[in-house]
Amino acid sequence: MATQPNWHAQSDWDTQWEIAGRRLPGTPVVDPYVLRPLPNEEVWVFRKAIDNSRLVREPDPKADRRCRQWIAVTALVTLLVAASLWPRVEQMLAGYRIEALRQERELLLAERAALDLAEARLVGPRRLDELGRIQQFVDPAPSQIVPLSPKDREEQLAYQPGAASAPAGR
Repeated sequence: MATQPNWHAQSDWDTQWEIAGRRLPGTPVVDPYVLRPLPNEEVWVFRKAIDNSRLVREPDPKADRRCRQWIAVTALVTLLVAASLWPRVEQMLAGYRIEALRQERELLLAERAALDLAEARLVGPRRLDELGRIQQFVDPAPSQIVPLSPKDREEQLAYQPGAASAPAGR
């Protein structure tokens, strides 16, 4: 039969506790509350103050050129990206304008239909008969009616441009 693995193996810390508990005569007493040594505990670090205030940095003659090149390349890339995106932006804005014009057209067509309906109600024969009765209009007598023949139409017009008797008020 196989044995189970020893999952609870003693660590170094446990061994130190056991050693502290089994004190042999002549061995120094080990304090059970002492921490184990830390890594690099024997390394000592000293901080030395360094004064660099009198140092002057030498200008790099290539740095100015690199900076200008970087600015030029960035500006060129930005212009190329803007130029490539400009038609798409214009197309999108034109689509917005077209849609706004379509909506305005629909609104105007609806308004025109409403105005046509209102005009038909106002100019319809029923309305004119009603207005004639309200204002007490009378039909003309048969002797007041002058029929116009199509042949002599220009001679029998009520208003002739060259005639001296032009209607008043025009």
